[in-house]
Amino acid sequence: PYAVVIGTEMDHRCVRTGPHTPGVMESANNYARGAFITTTLARWFAKMGYKAVAHHSRHYELNMVPLAIDAGLGELGRFGYLISDRLGPRVRLFAVTCDMPLVPDKPVDLGVEEFCRRCRKCADSCPSRSIPHGEKQVINGVEKWKLDEESCFGYWAKVGTDCSVCMAVCPYSRPNRSVHRLV
Repeated sequence: PYAVVIGTEMDHRCVRTGPHTPGVMESANNYARGAFITTTLARWFAKMGYKAVAHHSRHYELNMVPLAIDAGLGELGRFGYLISDRLGPRVRLFAVTCDMPLVPDKPVDLGVEEFCRRCRKCADSCPSRSIPHGEKQVINGVEKWKLDEESCFGYWAKVGTDCSVCMAVCPYSRPNRSVHRLV
């Protein structure tokens, strides 16, 4: 009934190289880091006598973005990624579900929806034109911008690596420097 949701930071310098090798290596490193963290945390819960399951790149039973939104880690962006308050979309998400009684966090309002409605920079920059320019749609009972997953992954296959252009151009993706905190 409970989940601990974890986000690991992807380095901005690597993300902005996409679609190229440094971006895919940064993604792979974060997936390995997330697997290590969640497996360790699940074992910690188990040693205290609780049931726990690590959810990471080799074992996902949950959709991480809605779970992270419910946990208050950020909001859903136009291109389908979680937009966190400090790292923007430069996070990889993982979770540990458990039966240990925890105090749940609440979703947050960072103003992402209104910003994404106006910005459209990710949609304009998407090399496969997979990110919609239009309004949200209701998909499986959830109102969101519908990414064309087939053309997105098709582009990944064509270029032979993760793309990450949408993540790199997102204004929320900028490093959390003093000037960004001030703005």
